[in-house]
Amino acid sequence: MINRQVIHIFTQHTNRITCLQSYGDLFASSSSDRSICIWRTSGTNTYTFVRKTSGGHNEIINGFVFLSSNELMAASSDDKALIWNINTGTWTLYD
Repeated sequence: MINRQVIHIFTQHTNRITCLQSYGDLFASSSSDRSICIWRTSGTNTYTFVRKTSGGHNEIINGFVFLSSNELMAASSDDKALIWNINTGTWTLYD
């Protein structure tokens, strides 16, 4: 039998998770609460909350992809693709 245990519970979102991605030491999740949360890993089973998006999308975020260690692009049911700067917390519309 496989021994399974919970190693961390992420509690930043207020609704269901829609996507999970990692990039280097960053771990991110999007949610139907219209936000993306970023954590930094530092060692085994250690996560530090970095930032949560606000004000970008008006509908559920369906998915996202890291473009670099400080930017990601997110697609939403509001028919927009936005680029989010993780360091500043600002959104840019992708044309």
